[in-house]
Amino acid sequence: QETMSHPLSGNSAEGNALASFMLGWGGACNMGNGAGQSYDLTSLAAARSYGGYLQDDIRITPKLTINMGIRYEVQLPSTERHNRYTTFDMDAPSPLASAVKGAANCPACADLRGGYVFMSDKNRRAYNTDRNDIGPRFGFAYQFAPHMVLRGGYGIYYGLSSAGLTAELGDGFITSTAWNYSSDGGITQNATLVNPFPNGIDQPVGSANGMMQGVGDVAYGPNPENNVTPYFQQWNLSVQRELGFNSVIEIAYSGTKGTHLGFGTMRTAPSLFDASYLTSLGDKLLEQVPNPFYGLVPATSSMATPTIQRRYLLSRFPQFYYYSERPGPPIASSIYHGLQFKFRKRLSHGLQTTIHYTFSKAITDSDAADDPNVDWLGGAIGINGSGRPRVQNWGNLRLERSESTFDIKHRFVADFSYQLPIGRNQAIGKNWNRALDLVAGGWQVNGILIASTGVPLVPHLQGNGTIGGIGMAQRPNVTGDPSTSGSVVSRLNKYLDSSAFSRPASWVSGTAPRTMGYVRAPGFHGMDASLFKQFMLNDERSRYFELRGEAFNLTNTPIFSVPNTTWGSSGFGIISGQANGSRSVQLAAKFYF
Repeated sequence: QETMSHPLSGNSAEGNALASFMLGWGGACNMGNGAGQSYDLTSLAAARSYGGYLQDDIRITPKLTINMGIRYEVQLPSTERHNRYTTFDMDAPSPLASAVKGAANCPACADLRGGYVFMSDKNRRAYNTDRNDIGPRFGFAYQFAPHMVLRGGYGIYYGLSSAGLTAELGDGFITSTAWNYSSDGGITQNATLVNPFPNGIDQPVGSANGMMQGVGDVAYGPNPENNVTPYFQQWNLSVQRELGFNSVIEIAYSGTKGTHLGFGTMRTAPSLFDASYLTSLGDKLLEQVPNPFYGLVPATSSMATPTIQRRYLLSRFPQFYYYSERPGPPIASSIYHGLQFKFRKRLSHGLQTTIHYTFSKAITDSDAADDPNVDWLGGAIGINGSGRPRVQNWGNLRLERSESTFDIKHRFVADFSYQLPIGRNQAIGKNWNRALDLVAGGWQVNGILIASTGVPLVPHLQGNGTIGGIGMAQRPNVTGDPSTSGSVVSRLNKYLDSSAFSRPASWVSGTAPRTMGYVRAPGFHGMDASLFKQFMLNDERSRYFELRGEAFNLTNTPIFSVPNTTWGSSGFGIISGQANGSRSVQLAAKFYF
């Protein structure tokens, strides 16, 4: 006989979820406060951009053509229908200035500044407008010898403005009303699907607090001066030579330089204290000292304590726990150089192929904007391939300049498609009858081969060292060559030599670069292939049935993932995962008519 559990206790083996749903019950989820979903306000944002260009092609001689142009564009910062944006004014006098003037351990308290500014009908945009986006373009093509052409070009191209992308409600307009389906652990029902908020919707405070909004806690908001549109200078030069057999060979150089890119790991830069304190004060930065803002900030805030760590009072805006702008300040840059070799045979006699090899190098100082609006562009690779490596010393950003986390030095790609010359009207079986051609003719084989070196490894230090406690990631010292020899399979448990690293002293930057271009993750190599069979149904070959067999990772070769690069951890140097999948085969049929 089955024994029922206590009627007031949940049991996964009893009850019916659909029945509970039909009665209007909810359940825990990953939104709100964990007891159920929530009701959140959303912004009603709009942004406009305008652009115009002039362009002309000039044929100087029959062998020389020049292309010239210029483009101008303006990306207006977004507005919100009800003006519910805020911005952070770094120079505005704080209402707490007189109360904390002369406070000990707080240099900024002598003239306390900084706080939120709320938008209005007269000032709707949280960012200033960048009106300097002028992009010249130039290119040429010159046939300097028979069957040979020299091409080149240069241009400036602007990216997406953070001011036009950002569409978040300002602090003071953000609130969340949790859907609490039960207040006693599911015994009695509090809210239903029909009436999810019986106590009403929580309303935000809006602009009522003025510049006191958010004091004592983290301040989030755009820096109006940071709306500088990122741009890229691109240039290239190539020589192309026409060969026989309907083929072309090309050697090219291309370069790209990015300027005013978002420095994602420096979002808190405006509120950071002078980096010289790292060595002059050291452990004293973490000492508890009297908090001059105690009693002046809300009792529920993070800074509502009699004492506080000294480092918070040394910041530029000590009335806030810290200030974080979004996206990161436009001070990052990038540079890319690439030498490319390309051979292409256009379709003839049933065969076409392309062979491409690139030797390149990409250098950056930040690989993530740290902005949810543009993070789809790609983030940095951190521990085991995820996360963003933090800045080691904000007083010396040159330490962050290194090979990019997505730099691939060598990359080879070859693809082909070959219609076998077998069947009616082909070299083999030209006069076959339809029945024989249906069985033996109409075959096509395709493939793509890719081989590339791995990305640079990102060094980390177990616990991030002492500096990690204040938003900086101390890196280890590099004392030797961390690479090991042998095949990847033989090095799965020791891909890196731990003796090539050491721990730096507290509050001192390690010597390891942001990325180690001299030791990289395992490279990639693989091949996909397919075999097509066409069954012709008429003499005109316009109606046929096609059967396809396709194999991905044809050789079933495992590609191993990034090793653990946290020096000091028990798993340092160990590769514990696979970056690709196993062989996958699929069959497909298609009818053409």
